[in-house]
Parts: sequence; C-alpha cells; structure tokens
Amino acid sequence: MKYSIIIPTMWFHVVKLQEMLAVYNSMNSVGEILIINNDDTKTPELNFSKVRLIGSGKNIYVNPSWKLGVQEAKFEKVALVNDDITIKGDINSLFTNVSYLLRKGVIVGVGANCYSENVEFKIKLIERPLTNRTNMGYGFGVFMFLNKETFISTPIPDDILVWYGDHILYYKNTAWSFEGVQITTSMRGTTSKIDLRGFAMKEKRAFFKYLDANK
Repeated sequence: MKYSIIIPTMWFHVVKLQEMLAVYNSMNSVGEILIINNDDTKTPELNFSKVRLIGSGKNIYVNPSWKLGVQEAKFEKVALVNDDITIKGDINSLFTNVSYLLRKGVIVGVGANCYSENVEFKIKLIERPLTNRTNMGYGFGVFMFLNKETFISTPIPDDILVWYGDHILYYKNTAWSFEGVQITTSMRGTTSKIDLRGFAMKEKRAFFKYLDANK
C-alpha cells in the first residue's frame, strides 16, 4: 500500500519544500503528495508528477488543512508533513517500518524526546508506545504518520485551528516515535511570520475543555 503525503503551506520555505518534494516524488511507497495551498498569491511552479495542489488559496490554518488533505487522500496511509523540514537518512526504510506500525492502528511521529535545542530532531523508533503525553507533545505534528480512518475517527474541534491538533490525535490514540533518520527544522517557521494574536490562549482553553470532556 502507498502513502498520501499531506503538506499545508503558505510558501515561506519554497526551497526546502521543493527539495523534499523531489525526494517524496521519487519514492515507490508514496502514491501522491497533496499540497494544501494556503496563499495563492505566492504559488510556485511544482513540476512533480505525484503533486496535487488543493485548497482555496486562502489561509485555513494547519488543522483544517490536515482535515482537507485527509478527506482528499486516495490512500489509507497518510503522512502529515511540515513544509520546512529537511530529512536525512534512509527515508525509504522509515516509511516501510512505519507501515508495519500503522497496521496496528497506532500513530507515529516526532515526540519531544526526539527534540534537541540545536533545532534538530533525533528520531527514534522504540518498541513500546510513548506514554508521557506531556513530554511527548512538542513537535509531534512536524512529521506524523497515521491511518486515514484514525484521523477521521479522532475529530479535531473546529475552534482549534493552529495548535493542539497533534495533541488530540495522540491523546486519543496509541502513539509511537521513530528512528533511522534525522529531521531538521527551525520550528515555528510559518507561525512566526503570520499574525496569530489571540489564537494561543483561545486554543489552549479549547484544548483543555476538550480534555475535560474526554476524560
């Protein structure tokens, strides 16, 4: 089975994105790459056979972008990927190994235990679920694998647009982390460039309201 890769973007990191699109496009395990276009005033030319551009061209933010991508995905296995990452290592083996875990119905991503202060993710695939949700949460949504049905059956509230979507996904499901590759990202590469005043506290309150309702 193949993957649908879903990448929301506002085109702040076109060079990195194009470099990784070339990698994804060459992989046999990738069936399609869905680019959610959140700013059609800056859309570059994308000459990759597996790329499909979707979205309204207006910023719908990351969690609704994931939802749109999953709805449009042709394949059951999906990867939710940031547009500003560089991946080094055996990415083909990574996708193969993750496929085994997805058959168990878990989600797989980059937890805080993989993060170091030099803005590089050190990825580890461990043979047990990650259970410390507080420590695990930071960065999980940077590069995350799950089954399409898992996403659909774990709805992210409509009032949580930017943050905490990944928290909800791993809070409601068994989550794992992985190794074998190194992911480099500056973190907040897009959110630092747009006006999100008023979002942080509002979404934090909505997230804890969600936790209270789902105890």
